[in-house]
Amino acid sequence: MLGAIQGPDDRDMSVHDVPFNWSAHLSVRRLRVGYLKAAFSNTNQSHQTDANDAAALEKIGSLGASFIPVELPEHASVPFRAIQWSEMNAALKDPVHTRPDELIRQDRIVNMNGVRLLPASDYLDANRVRSLLMREMARIMSEVDVYVAPFDYADYTPNPVATLNTAVTNLTGQPAVILPHGFNEKGQPTSLTFVGRVFGEAETLALAKAYQDATDWHLKHPPL
Repeated sequence: MLGAIQGPDDRDMSVHDVPFNWSAHLSVRRLRVGYLKAAFSNTNQSHQTDANDAAALEKIGSLGASFIPVELPEHASVPFRAIQWSEMNAALKDPVHTRPDELIRQDRIVNMNGVRLLPASDYLDANRVRSLLMREMARIMSEVDVYVAPFDYADYTPNPVATLNTAVTNLTGQPAVILPHGFNEKGQPTSLTFVGRVFGEAETLALAKAYQDATDWHLKHPPL
């Protein structure tokens, strides 16, 4: 799928013409694997979800990965909503502007329309901080090929650092793969996020595939 969508299409001039190649046989032992240490502490999740996170880290370690603790950049608190909601509003004029009553998440409609009152200077300031954030993230990712973080359950039980991680990577363009790693006390699936370097999909996919091959969570499904 990534091979099919990779590269420019003569319509979006922001797309880089960078080849995509990857090997399913890339050894995990060759990868520098980080873990977002703070996101695995004070998670605000259930005991079972925390246990699933711990088991996933143990499984990845058993594959030969040596974990390197990583932290989010200094400017991780950039007012990303000012950027996110503004860009969503511009991209989703239809249906947000034309038929909002048909949309389920009315809270998001309110947020997207609210940023129409955001001063342009505030939006520009947020993007200046975003540039600093991208440079800081590039520095962090120069020390690891991929890092793992808990899934961001922001819609119901946020993990504060995992939610911040999602906000950061939305702004910096880091590729991510999310895989199931168990179930919580309610029988709902839980997940782990693999985050890579910009244009580092090959390493990200290699680690994700190695974990998936070593488990069977992706084969589970609810009864019909």
